[in-house]
Formats: sequence, C-alpha cells, structure tokens
Amino acid sequence: MKTLTDQEKNKMFGNYLYEMRKQRGLTQEKLANNICDPRQIYRYEKGRSLPSAQKMFLMSERLGVDLMNFFEQFEINNYRMLSELKQKIEVCFYKNDFKTPLNLIKELDDKLEYLTDKNIQYYLWVKSSCLYRTGDNYDEVIKNINKALNKTYIKEVKTLTTQEVNLLNLKAIILMENNQDDHAVEIWNLILDKTDLTFSDELEKLLPKIFYNLSYIYRKNKQFDLAISFSQKGIDYCINQGILLGLAYLYYNNGLSKLASNRKDEGIESIIRTFQLLKIENNTNVIKLFRTGLKEDFDLNIDDYLSCKKGYTTS
Repeated sequence: MKTLTDQEKNKMFGNYLYEMRKQRGLTQEKLANNICDPRQIYRYEKGRSLPSAQKMFLMSERLGVDLMNFFEQFEINNYRMLSELKQKIEVCFYKNDFKTPLNLIKELDDKLEYLTDKNIQYYLWVKSSCLYRTGDNYDEVIKNINKALNKTYIKEVKTLTTQEVNLLNLKAIILMENNQDDHAVEIWNLILDKTDLTFSDELEKLLPKIFYNLSYIYRKNKQFDLAISFSQKGIDYCINQGILLGLAYLYYNNGLSKLASNRKDEGIESIIRTFQLLKIENNTNVIKLFRTGLKEDFDLNIDDYLSCKKGYTTS
C-alpha cells in the first residue's frame, strides 16, 4: 500500500468533504454554522489543512456520515495500520526489546487527536512500558499511565478491560519499587475486585501476575500468611485455567513464603512442583535463576530433593 504524503492526505480529505457537502445540498456557510468560520471549510476542501477531531466529528454529524469515513480518507485511524503496528510491538515485547517500540509508535505522535480513546490508551501503555523498562524517568511513566487511564477508566464501572489491567498493574509495580506498598496493594486488590475472570484469553494470562505480585509484596513485608493465601488463590486459578508458567511462579512464591515462615517441608514441596512445571515448559533459564536464588537465600540445594523424585533429572 502506498504511503500518502500529508499534502496528499489533505487533498483526499478535502475532495471527500466537498463531495459530501454537495450531495447534502449544503453551502459552506451552512456546514460551518456553529462549527467554524466558512473560510475554514474552503481551506479544508482545497486540501490546505485538516480540521481538529472535534470539528471533524461535528461536520460528520451535520453531513450524516460515519466519522470513520472521514478518518479512512487519509488513513489516520486505519485498522490495518494499527493492527500491523500492534503485531510488531508484540514481537518486540516477546523478545524483551523495549527500544524498538518507542520508535514504532512515533508514527502516531502527530495523529493522536484522530485516534479513538482506546487506541490512544494503547499508545500510552506502550510508551509507559518501554520508558519504564529502559530506565527513564518514573514520574513521566506514571503521568502517561494516569493520562491513559483517564481515557476510559470509570471508578463505578463493574469490570476492567485488559488494557486497563495492564496499565494499573504497571502503575502498582512502579509504586512498589518506590516504597509505596500500600498504594500498590490497593491497586492490585482493585484489579481482582473489578475484573471478570472469564473476560478474555488475554486476561486469563495476565491475572496470575496480579496474584503473584500480591503474594510477592506481602512476602517482602514479612506478612507470610497473606503471601501464602494470595499465592494459593493464584495456584487454584492457574490450575483451573491450565496456565502452567503462571502456576510455576506462584508455586515458587508459595514455597519461598513457607520456607521463610519455618514451614520447610511444605515449602520444599511447593518448590519441587515449581521445578517440575518449569521442566515441562523447558524453561532452563528460569530453572537456573530459581536454583541460584534458593542456594543464596536459604542455602538450599534443591537438586538434592529433586533427585528423589521419579522421572526428574537435574542435568
């Protein structure tokens, strides 16, 4: 598909506006009434400039046409373009590449006023996620998150969308890292209270992280009973949904909390289940990470226990 220049986009939109106005039998003055100066309509139709999103909406209402028809004339809110962009960003995130997406979303910078609130929210989420993971200013990240949430989030709403959960979770993590644990816990509990657990496949994969984060923050603050409780809730959820990797992480946190609260046998049993699941997932990097952590934090050689389990090899 050819990429249009801004001048070509303006001209295409102007031609469409002119045709729709003529079809409706409206003069430039009647179309402009209470929207803008008639001279602006002339400029739009000549392709010299584009109206703001608000003016575009009002004109579409007066002309009786779908607002999306306006957008499609110059490919601003083009579904295919956004879909392709999201696919590229998803691949980058999978590869832990958080610099490339910042460059990818730059093509949206001058189009924000023409995007839907949900797409602006997605844009801000990507920007916030990348800035957070590349170590940039946390204040700017929080500012972007709040701006994104203001696009759609309503406190009285019964359920949260996947995008809102992503944004709130990122905000809570940043608050926790800046020693605002109470606020972080409040957000994570809000997510659990206002999320339909059967809402979407994406949420099914995301919710184990919320249970894990709550379990982690309580373990960090030595509130081991709460840490064990939330990890167990997450374990039950993952078993029900068949989410193996999330289950492995939750068993691990469950085990660490039990080890730290002098429930060694129960803790080791949970840790063993963690390694069994990670072996099924063939996740050797996390196996090495967890094995090292257990040795350093608890002087525990998990291989001594795993070797007693039938069918498990530690090589």
